[in-house]
Amino acid sequence: MCNAVGVMKLYRIFRTPVAARDAADFVLEHLRERGAVDYFSEERFKPVIELARHGAWSEAAKEYRSITGAGIKDSVIAAEIARRIVEFDKR
Repeated sequence: MCNAVGVMKLYRIFRTPVAARDAADFVLEHLRERGAVDYFSEERFKPVIELARHGAWSEAAKEYRSITGAGIKDSVIAAEIARRIVEFDKR
């Protein structure tokens, strides 16, 4: 039985992976009120999108940090989102 006493549940033993928590934090902080495409369409993010368009994710992350003052984790997440936006737009 699924709800039997003593049955081990994964969520009781382990927290969600750190990368998932970091991504969720980024979404809640930056994308809660609007979507990713809207967020990255701001004029200030054009250099990030251009770098992502050329596959330079590390440079896109660095540029995101210089624009926003974000930390490395957030900037890497942002660079990956920007890369995927560009990739999706190619379809």
